[in-house]
Amino acid sequence: MPIRSMELQSIEAKRYTRDKPGNVRVDHNVSIINVSPEGEDSLVDFSYTVTYGHLGMIRMEGRLAYHGAEIAAMWAEKRKIPDDPLEEIYNVIMDNGSFEALVIAKKLGLPPPVPLKIPRIKVEKGKTTGKAVHGPEVA
Repeated sequence: MPIRSMELQSIEAKRYTRDKPGNVRVDHNVSIINVSPEGEDSLVDFSYTVTYGHLGMIRMEGRLAYHGAEIAAMWAEKRKIPDDPLEEIYNVIMDNGSFEALVIAKKLGLPPPVPLKIPRIKVEKGKTTGKAVHGPEVA
């Protein structure tokens, strides 16, 4: 993985209304703001935004270091990043940003920005059905 590091530089989050969420469309957006060379790396400045329609928003800005100065050169020339590195950069931003947004959304009373799958176990007449949950045994 050519991504060496990622850091958040700012977080802004707002809840606009206290209305019950109901059905809310949650949109994610990643924008590349700038790419600059630094030694053998390219520094990618980005913003990641989660919008909740009329309910609120979460916006993060940060920087990641990508190993290889070629994407900075291409950005300077065409303001584009090749597809393979771009896919990796977007996925890392979405992975890390979604996790941070999940914690912030909970604190603001907003719906989770990503669907959460929690395993459920159903007990029927002394039988347990569902997927086994591995963890510490409690007596």
